[in-house]
Amino acid sequence: MSDIISSFGLSFFPIVAMLIFIAVFCAVMHRLLWRRRDEEFIEASRLPLDDGPSDGVRP
Repeated sequence: MSDIISSFGLSFFPIVAMLIFIAVFCAVMHRLLWRRRDEEFIEASRLPLDDGPSDGVRP
C-alpha cells in the first residue's frame, strides 16, 4: 500500500484536494445562484426571529 501511494509523488495530493474544493465550491454556487428563490431566502432570514405560535407555554 505504501509503495502505491509513494509512487504518486507529493504533488498528486494537493492537486486532488484542489479539484475536490473547486467541485464543491461550484456545486454550492450553483445551488445558491442558479435559481433565485427570493421567497425562500426571505422566509429563512426570518427564522431566527420567529418564536412560533404563542400559546403561553414555555419549554
